Amino acid sequence: MNKIAFLVAHMSKGGMQKCMSNFSMVLPSNIQHEILYFGTESPGFPFRGKEIDLDISGKKTVNHVARLFNFFKRIRKLRQHIRSNKIETVVSFGEVANIINVLVPKKRTILAVQVDIQRSLASGWYNRIYKLLVYFLYRRADKVVAISKNIAKDLVDFYKIPESKVVCLCNVYDYSSVVTSSQDGIPCELLPVFDHPVIINIANLNRQKGQQHLINSFKIARESIDELQLVIIGRGNLEDDLKHQVQDLGLSSSVHFLGFQENPYKYLRRAKLFVLTSLFEGIPTIVIESLLLGVPVISTDCETGPREILEDSEYGVLLADIHENNVLEVEHSVAESIVELLEDNEKYEHFSQKARQRAKIYAPEAVLAEWLRIIECNADSTKTLEVQ
Repeated sequence: MNKIAFLVAHMSKGGMQKCMSNFSMVLPSNIQHEILYFGTESPGFPFRGKEIDLDISGKKTVNHVARLFNFFKRIRKLRQHIRSNKIETVVSFGEVANIINVLVPKKRTILAVQVDIQRSLASGWYNRIYKLLVYFLYRRADKVVAISKNIAKDLVDFYKIPESKVVCLCNVYDYSSVVTSSQDGIPCELLPVFDHPVIINIANLNRQKGQQHLINSFKIARESIDELQLVIIGRGNLEDDLKHQVQDLGLSSSVHFLGFQENPYKYLRRAKLFVLTSLFEGIPTIVIESLLLGVPVISTDCETGPREILEDSEYGVLLADIHENNVLEVEHSVAESIVELLEDNEKYEHFSQKARQRAKIYAPEAVLAEWLRIIECNADSTKTLEVQ
């Protein structure tokens, strides 16, 4: 196989970086690959490939002129690296990396679209520019891989990417690592927390993930189950706001912020429920990992992702999408679903078994094989999107 590289704009401890880590860890050892990024912090996940920091930060704290200048520096630096290291294929994750990737010549360009672009780039002039770049540049890629059917359809309908170039394919999941890691012990000081029923959320602490709604739902649910605990794993720009919300609601003794955890699975396995209240998603990796561990999932039906995994509440509890006109209604629905599952043992066991059953369709063997066919440019076996 050609020498390949995975590219991401920055190596923060988020979902895209976790997807790259999974991909790198399950690749056969004979496939030579690199992990390229433009700095900002040390990698938070393991990689089997060589990690290379191209070291051109694009921090939002710098002015617009500096950001534009850094954008072109990144293109030049990536071009130089590809030429000098004879890399023939680059698979990029995220809109910033995708734009840079498509502007740098090489044998094969593959763009992975992980989120709903329409909603993730919904506001601000800077995001509007990126949406225009998506419209004009993504069609130049050899393949655009969308992780959900709705995202794939949007790429064809709204961004006019040729249907033959769009592939609907989920991320690669490292099942064995998740199961093994989940067996680790947790710190002694947290053992008393998990002696009670625990709801868990694992995500960046930002507007997209909607943890403020989860906290409100948790407050309502505790009126019925007073020993209930909430564990939130992750970090982000809303951390202080969420902690203040918890304090204002009088929940400081029952809501636990654990920050970023290299191994969140040891906590996830011990939780009773995983609850997702995101405003938008791609295909949320952590939901699939929860199913793998048999932890029932309650999720809002955001524009893409949860419905494809849970279907119509067959493999987990799927509730209405959150929008400005129904916030209180959905928060109460989440709370009611939490209480119902925890108080109905038969229903709880039903969803725990269905979770493990559903996780089997995301097993890494078949998904990885399809990804490798895309990377190797085997057109006969690559499945393109059929748009209805």
